[in-house]
Amino acid sequence: MATAGIVTFATSGAMAAGAAAADPGTVISLVEEKSGIRLPTPAERRIETQTAAAAKIPALPTTREDTRMSNDRREISGRETTVSRGGDRGGGTTTDAPSQVATIESLIERPTSVSGGAQKAVLRYVQEDVTVYASYGKRAKELGELKLGRAVYYTGRDEGGRQEIVLEGTRVWIPEGNLARTKPEPPPEPAPTPTPTPSPSPSEEAPAGLDFSACGDASVEVGLVPDAVDLYRAVCNAFPAVASGTTYGYDPHGEHADGKALDFMTDDKELGDAIAAFVQEHAAELNIYDIIWYQHIWTPVRADEGWRLMEDRGDPTANHYDHVHVAVN
Repeated sequence: MATAGIVTFATSGAMAAGAAAADPGTVISLVEEKSGIRLPTPAERRIETQTAAAAKIPALPTTREDTRMSNDRREISGRETTVSRGGDRGGGTTTDAPSQVATIESLIERPTSVSGGAQKAVLRYVQEDVTVYASYGKRAKELGELKLGRAVYYTGRDEGGRQEIVLEGTRVWIPEGNLARTKPEPPPEPAPTPTPTPSPSPSEEAPAGLDFSACGDASVEVGLVPDAVDLYRAVCNAFPAVASGTTYGYDPHGEHADGKALDFMTDDKELGDAIAAFVQEHAAELNIYDIIWYQHIWTPVRADEGWRLMEDRGDPTANHYDHVHVAVN
């Protein structure tokens, strides 16, 4: 019985092994059944393997910004050193060698000297406009001109009253005495020439010998009738001295109340005589009503009587000794 049992068990195991070899899924099913754990199928394991492999590959850029950032990463990864915004160069690892530091300013400034073989040329600045020559000889060909403040490199060689410089990698010559260590200040711009104020031109409507263009104090014209304005401008342009003095126009008394009279103030007898004669000469063109000066009156309607003496009014101003009074019609 024991032998038979053993034989039976062995036979059952052999049968199970043969079944598993024929179908691996049988063994997986038995393991899952006894452990309660579900094992991935071969197809699922292939999918997991492909997914893990794809995760290690960076995604391709899909937008314009992704493409730019991807390019930036490639450019940086391809350099051994980079320059930061502050100008510091550095790599991905720390070494004992001193780090290289370059500021933005140092990248754009000219070096203080350059070397060509065993010879060194130092930075200098042209102090005035100079001619550039191909050599130092008297018959050397002129190559052009350098402007004030141009940076060049001086080799230290002087010959025949000229100095050798390096200009854009070429050795040329300029007259000596025109180089210095510091850059010169540009010359000040010339002050603009003031535009002369044009003299007022006579009005097109002004008769010969009269100028009706604006003159003197414009406030005098306030309240005057047009003929009185022409009178004021004509006398002001003919006698500028009156323009700097006091001239009364509109005033609430007598002929002044209507804006038809002016008082040209002056204590100068000769100037007063000249003004009175000028207005008398142009009485018709200026539409004059009367002129009063030095206690005398003249009117166009009684021109044949000349200047007539007036009664004494008691003081120099009332008798018109300090101003020429003129009224228009």
